[in-house]
Amino acid sequence: MGRAGCSRSGAVRITEASLRDIDEICLLRIEMLDGFRKRSASERRSMLAALRVYFRTMMKRKEVRQWFLKKGAETVATGAWVAFHRPPRHLRRMKGDAYLFSFYTRPGHRRKGYATRLLRHIVAQARAAGFSRVTLRASEEGAKVYRKAGFSHPESVMELELE
Repeated sequence: MGRAGCSRSGAVRITEASLRDIDEICLLRIEMLDGFRKRSASERRSMLAALRVYFRTMMKRKEVRQWFLKKGAETVATGAWVAFHRPPRHLRRMKGDAYLFSFYTRPGHRRKGYATRLLRHIVAQARAAGFSRVTLRASEEGAKVYRKAGFSHPESVMELELE
């Protein structure tokens, strides 16, 4: 471990984002989402404004934590979790879930182990924060990384879009 919030190994390091990093967080999220569907300039501006509000609010509340994996000065991967608390089930005491999102590796840096390294770091941070589970939604490409890390895919997961 290097300075607080930073792991080092050679030129690659993991740093925790702060409120000063809101613009980078938001731009990386838009870059990730653009991989699924391109947006107009107007839609990107609106999305950027909404993301700034979301991350500023949630990070101030300490409900969202985000990390960057940097190679030199360049951010090559990022990931975050948001705290999710549900009522206890049966006699099992639930400590809450860390829902992993905005997990993204830039295309030129994929298949180099960066996502795996960042995932291990974020899971360790969730464990240290007292969460009992890490959950996520995975793309087909990302699912390979998560399965190797021990994530399972329960068949019972369903969702209903309300908008």
